Amino acid sequence: MKIGGIIAEYNPFHNGHKYLVDEFRKKNECTHILSVMSGNFVQRGGPACIDKFSRAEMAVRSGVDLVIELPAYFSTQTAEIFAQGAIKTLDSLNCVEEICFGTEFGMTEKLMEVAKVLTGITGNYNESLLKNLEQGDSFVVSREKSIKDNLPHISSEFLKSSNNILAIEYLKALILAKSSINPCAIKRVGSDHNSSEL
Repeated sequence: MKIGGIIAEYNPFHNGHKYLVDEFRKKNECTHILSVMSGNFVQRGGPACIDKFSRAEMAVRSGVDLVIELPAYFSTQTAEIFAQGAIKTLDSLNCVEEICFGTEFGMTEKLMEVAKVLTGITGNYNESLLKNLEQGDSFVVSREKSIKDNLPHISSEFLKSSNNILAIEYLKALILAKSSINPCAIKRVGSDHNSSEL
């Protein structure tokens, strides 16, 4: 038996979510998949477009075996706190071997490089961040510059992509929790995150 975890909002559940569930089950040979899902309120505090019970049912009908609600305290927060709450929830179950998340580029190792810099495992992120902040840059600009000071091969596009940002926060949360859960990034296919085209 191999249990995999997915962190999601399913707001609403769509074909990209179905693709992620199917790919995760196939590539990682998961016998069971559970999802930690936002309830009736999602990131940035907005109400979900469909109630949590209907969204959970959509996920179960599409291959997820169990849906666990992420408390609103975490689900309505920034990406960092959202990720910390979801990872703590998965880790506390003591049965999840891997988590899977969609990203614009895939590249689990490259995402992990960034997470290791941000958590201080490698490089000198804090020193670089302080220097950039003292030069008058905003936190967001200083953060990106500080990552690139430590990892010059990482592009701005990689750091600014919506799903990559969340994936990096998942990896940071795994590191900080000293979790044994292994991460797996699956490359997004089809439309971009903010695309108005199908």
